[in-house]
Amino acid sequence: MNYLNFVTVVSFLSLIVWVESVTENFKITYENLYRAGVDAYLENRWRDCVALIEKSVEDYIYYQTVIIQCRKRCQKNETENLFVENDQEFGVWYFQMIITGRALCLMKCQKSYFPNRPKASKETDDDFEKKVPYNYLQLCYF
Repeated sequence: MNYLNFVTVVSFLSLIVWVESVTENFKITYENLYRAGVDAYLENRWRDCVALIEKSVEDYIYYQTVIIQCRKRCQKNETENLFVENDQEFGVWYFQMIITGRALCLMKCQKSYFPNRPKASKETDDDFEKKVPYNYLQLCYF
């Protein structure tokens, strides 16, 4: 029994080290961690489930925080360059230029923070918006 506890602790620590090392790689995203956590849940590997889903939530929060910072930065740049013009044709053209500039700014900002990160699926994003990972965490804790 004592040997089993030792093996369990070593396995859990190895998992934590592995999860921390792979999250440094941008190809491992909250989606991959979440899916691995759900698989661990289905296989009754409770400690793995907790570690993976907690890391997925942490990565999701980090990703969303960066996206919000990018939006704020792009919006700030946009409002600094805003000016008023009476010509309606120029106004429509200028509005289109602002929208295009905002999209380009967001893409550049996201690429600078996440150069190789694949986009998460709509299903995974919906799960995170609905707080589904927290349901799995509750079940894995008990």
